[in-house]
Amino acid sequence: MASRYIRKSHPRTAIGYYEPGHYCLIVVDGRQTGYSRGMTLPELSQLFQDLGCKAAYNLDGGHSTMMAMEGQLVNKPYKDAHEIVDCLYFGEV
Repeated sequence: MASRYIRKSHPRTAIGYYEPGHYCLIVVDGRQTGYSRGMTLPELSQLFQDLGCKAAYNLDGGHSTMMAMEGQLVNKPYKDAHEIVDCLYFGEV
């Protein structure tokens, strides 16, 4: 059953909202023994609440959880060579 699966601890990518122009991005790796077990949705929700976000949205997880900063990958994805079909990109204009 899909609902049981989604409730388990998994890699997560989510965005939280503080106020206009102020957001919080969280990337959680998972499924890697000795590195990260991931997070459950209630754990992720509690983290956003603890950080003071007014709202949050779970984007994705699994194989496509990736975060880069200044051209460098800052997390350890579950598997290599997974095609990423969408992204959020932040930069100055």
